[in-house]
Amino acid sequence: MDAHEIQMCVMDCLLDDDIESLPLLMQALNDDEPTSWRKARGQAFSLEEVQSALRSLTATGHVTPCAEEPPTFRLRPIASGDIGVKRPWESIWFHLELKGREVFTRWWEDEGRHKYPAHPKEAE
Repeated sequence: MDAHEIQMCVMDCLLDDDIESLPLLMQALNDDEPTSWRKARGQAFSLEEVQSALRSLTATGHVTPCAEEPPTFRLRPIASGDIGVKRPWESIWFHLELKGREVFTRWWEDEGRHKYPAHPKEAE
C-alpha cells in the first residue's frame, strides 16, 4: 500500500464521524475485524505512516486539524504547522472536509473497491 492509499484509508476512517483523534484513527485502522483496513492491507498501520498521511491531508486542505482553545475549550481549527510542534499529536482532532470526502469517493469508485473488495465499503 503506497502513501496515497494510506491517505485514502485515513479519510475512510474519518468519513463516519465529524471529528477524530489520532488514537481513535489508529484504533479504527488497525481493528481486528475481518473487514478492517489492517486486514485488507495485510499488516498494521504504523503511527509514523498515519501521521505522515495526516500531514499531507492537512497540507492539501482535505483534513482540518483542530484543538481545544481556552477560555471556552471548544475545538477550533489550528495551523497544520503547529501539529507535533506547538501542540502534541494526542491533543489534535481531525475533521474531514467536503473536498476530502469527494476525493475519497472518487478513489473508492475508480480504484479502491476493485483493489480491496473485502473492505466493508463493498457491502454498502
